[in-house]
Amino acid sequence: MLNKMRRQLFKRQQGAALFITLLVLFILTTVIVQFQVKASLYLRSNLHREEKLTCQYAAESGVIIAMSVLKEKLRSPNLLEGVGKSGGKGGSGPLPVPAIPIPGLGGTGGANEDDPNLLDPNSQDGNLELLPDNVVVVAKDTIEFDGITVDYEVHDENAKFPMMWMVPNGSPFSSNGVKPADRQFNRLAQLLIADKNAILAAMDMAVNIGNMVNMPQQDVSIIGQGRQRRRRIRGQSKRLQVERNRRNAMGLFVDSYYKYMKEEPVLAKLNEPLENRENTFMDYMGFWGHNKLNINTASPEVLESAFHSIGLDSKKVQAIVDFRETDKFSSANDLQKVDGIDLRFVQTIKPLAIGRSETFSIHVVAKAGRTEYRLRAGVYYHRNRLNRIAVLKN
Repeated sequence: MLNKMRRQLFKRQQGAALFITLLVLFILTTVIVQFQVKASLYLRSNLHREEKLTCQYAAESGVIIAMSVLKEKLRSPNLLEGVGKSGGKGGSGPLPVPAIPIPGLGGTGGANEDDPNLLDPNSQDGNLELLPDNVVVVAKDTIEFDGITVDYEVHDENAKFPMMWMVPNGSPFSSNGVKPADRQFNRLAQLLIADKNAILAAMDMAVNIGNMVNMPQQDVSIIGQGRQRRRRIRGQSKRLQVERNRRNAMGLFVDSYYKYMKEEPVLAKLNEPLENRENTFMDYMGFWGHNKLNINTASPEVLESAFHSIGLDSKKVQAIVDFRETDKFSSANDLQKVDGIDLRFVQTIKPLAIGRSETFSIHVVAKAGRTEYRLRAGVYYHRNRLNRIAVLKN
């Protein structure tokens, strides 16, 4: 009897020991698994941070590379006076990637006068490529190195509708208390068959943001055909400062505009393909502070919408398009060569029309693994210098 009780007690002790052992093993396994999960998450997090930082540096390098390519293309006296097809993906060819990180990328400023890449007006290089529906791409390329891919495009902003005209003080047009360029913007929307609700929201947002960016008053006011009013700014340095302030104001404008677009669902339609077109309405909107249209590269819709109120109808626009297929405008004065356009109209449009573009936007996408980093930048060419307006994260 006593032996039987001892055997039962021993079995109970064995069961308790086994239970405790299993419990300890379960706890240890749980701890180990949690440790492995945390370690894996930590490694993935570090990898993601590393990829993100690498993408950021690569995108910043892409902006600098795009500016270098644009400098080379601006050497051509024919750049943005004619349209040619560039070879390969962008025709520019890969360039050495600058050392990273890139210091001082986010500020404004021009190239150093001692820069060996300073533009040579005697060079003959430079071609253009058209995206569908006449969105002009000055240069584009894909660069791959060490598992990183950088895509960049440089757009001709002077071929797009100037959104500065939608900003208070920024428009050269006025008409009996009507908002400055609403008529022109609405005309563009009609010609492109854009969503009416999105256009109204875009107009309202442009005015609201414009009230916050302190835009300098426009130098020229177009009252009607043959009628304009000019505001004189004395002193070269003061004129340059006003121009810089205008560009910087539009840098703030575009930053706020894209942020608000993400918050307003109706504005998402601006990024959807237009009816019977591959491009979006946003592709026709120029944000970087230009006040002049390139009459060689602006699409017929942009030209007609911008200058319809001062006498440029669809017939005259078609005459301009026909003319530039065989010849190019060196300046607004050459518009007199077009049938149906008289000197009075040329004198009216002259402050707002150019034959060679000076404002450009740079769009960069850098990818490493699953990580992607986007940048957009605005630059303008003045006195043989390529000046940055702003570099913004997309």
